[in-house]
Formats: sequence, structure tokens, C-alpha cells
Amino acid sequence: MNGLVDIVRLSPQGHETLDLVTSFRSNEQGQAPLLLQNQADCNGYWKRVAGLELIDN
Repeated sequence: MNGLVDIVRLSPQGHETLDLVTSFRSNEQGQAPLLLQNQADCNGYWKRVAGLELIDN
């Protein structure tokens, strides 16, 4: 998302928050890209269908 996103909000995750921030920072700098999890993402809200659906572009 480099060059596409200006601001990101990371919500606290309990004791794992600092690990999450470290992972996010590594991913942001391209050192450790995060893989997408199967069936964990959705974009239905943006495509005007049920919010939990995943619509291919």
C-alpha cells in the first residue's frame, strides 16, 4: 500500500500490540510481507452487497 495509504489505525490487541506494530512496520518496509488469510477478508460493503462477502474485481 506504499504510496496509496496516508494514515493507518492499529487497534490495541492486548499484550500482543507491540508484536503487531513490529509486524506492521516490517511489512510496511517490505522486509516481511504479511500473507492474506484465506476467507478472512471481505469487501462486500464497498461493492454494495452483504458486508462479509468477498467479491473479486
